[in-house]
Amino acid sequence: MNSLFLISFPVAFSLVSLAAGGLASSNPLMAAAVFLPAGVWVFSLRRHWEPGMGIGLALVVVLAGLGMWTRMPVWAAYGAVLAGLLGWDIYGLQVRAGYAVDDDARWAFVRRHLVRLGLWLAASLGLGAFSLLGHVRFSFNQAFLLIVLILAGIGLMVSWLRKRGKSTSV
Repeated sequence: MNSLFLISFPVAFSLVSLAAGGLASSNPLMAAAVFLPAGVWVFSLRRHWEPGMGIGLALVVVLAGLGMWTRMPVWAAYGAVLAGLLGWDIYGLQVRAGYAVDDDARWAFVRRHLVRLGLWLAASLGLGAFSLLGHVRFSFNQAFLLIVLILAGIGLMVSWLRKRGKSTSV
């Protein structure tokens, strides 16, 4: 498995998506701002600096939010954040897989993680496409309640996966 390619492809897709969104919204400053997370990500990959991937992801999220504020197309911001999150997750997977004792355990761990990641990405792309097709308007209170419910659901899901992972650890 060439992990550098697996990390670099989503990172590059994220940066290209942000740049394309900046150009589509006639905002060349947003397209040029892509070099900031790109520099952080390249530095963190070259120096094996673990916090750098998280900082780069945070910069992509902030730039996507600013882009949405400046009328960037939703597809560009959504694609950039989703691809950045994928690159960040695969980098974390590479770090965690390095602690596996033998190759069989490492490959089983990587395979299981990539299957789960693929299912989550397919579900998020489906929900994103559904939300882009149906233009739903929420008031602030409704949107806040929806965010709280989503965060609670994610918390419950993570705790369930942790309990399940402890009983079926590799």
